Amino acid sequence: MISAALWTNGKTLISFIISQRKSIPAIKKSIEALAKLQGEALHTAYEDVYTFPTALALSEAEDSALSDCGLGYRIPYIKQTASAVHHGHTLLKDWDSLDDMSLLSMLKTFHGVGDKVANCVMLFAYGRTASVPIDTWIHKIIAEKYEGQNPFPAYDANAGIMQQYAFYYIQKNKSLF
Repeated sequence: MISAALWTNGKTLISFIISQRKSIPAIKKSIEALAKLQGEALHTAYEDVYTFPTALALSEAEDSALSDCGLGYRIPYIKQTASAVHHGHTLLKDWDSLDDMSLLSMLKTFHGVGDKVANCVMLFAYGRTASVPIDTWIHKIIAEKYEGQNPFPAYDANAGIMQQYAFYYIQKNKSLF
């Protein structure tokens, strides 16, 4: 059984599995619904908030309940990932010491995790700032502003940080693209 501290990277992994082919508002809505369904309620003076579900809760959740959270085709990916982590088959925290290529390969062993999701997890869960997630928006920037030449490798260890600036820019200036 996994401890809460070791589940931190798993939360990021599950969140980015959920993010596939979804807008930011839809991702937020799905994660909030999932937390409300499977997480623990925390009562504050202002509102009730919910924790991210545990690996066990996700692995044992009913498919129909997860479907109500807008998870669709991602349900088996989420349940398989949560189960592997919960039962100790995958110790995500132990992967901190892997080099970037090995970490990318290990993350891609999860069903539903490709280059984009793996790079997101590397950047946000493991602090691998050289990792550059390429989504449709970043692909558009590369195609339209850099004539198809990926500019991010030039930023080396800061490439993922520069990608985030580019992503923010295009989100705020969609009319320019």
